[in-house]
Amino acid sequence: SSSAASDVYKRQLFGAVGIKEDDLLVIYGDSFVNGYDTFAFWVMKYLGHEDVALLEGNRGGREAAGLKFVANPTPKAAETYTSDPALDLLTTADQLAGYQVVDARSPAEYAAGHLGGAINIDYSKVMGANGLASAQALSQTFSGLDKNQPVIVYSSKGGQASIVWYALYMQGYQVSLYILENQS
Repeated sequence: SSSAASDVYKRQLFGAVGIKEDDLLVIYGDSFVNGYDTFAFWVMKYLGHEDVALLEGNRGGREAAGLKFVANPTPKAAETYTSDPALDLLTTADQLAGYQVVDARSPAEYAAGHLGGAINIDYSKVMGANGLASAQALSQTFSGLDKNQPVIVYSSKGGQASIVWYALYMQGYQVSLYILENQS
């Protein structure tokens, strides 16, 4: 099955670069606003890696804080990598009923057409200067959601949805992504 093949590939990929399933993985990128780092965080959680952190901000701020970047990192010895995927972090179309659905696109994209019952939480509304907005701002942004009910986030671009997913996840919501098919 494709799931079994994916699992073998994951074990080979992560194990080959010296990652073990109980390692702390720190995800970071050059810019929080593009969603690459939040999507990578989601992918690692989906693949079942438990101990994942996201380093918000940008390289300039990290260097100013004393973090050093190297051109050639020291390779690690290969390891055996095992983990169980967290399949509940990805939702299919037949699972949308009964969930709170969040459209993470801009208000203009939302107005042009959205899934029935979806509310619009523009991904830019959860952004701060170099990462997530403050907890108080996020609480206000998410005030229309019931924290006791699961939430599904979607957009036409995975990065947008993953930013809102990450903000909800960090606020303690039970949240998953829905990947729209046939979107440009």
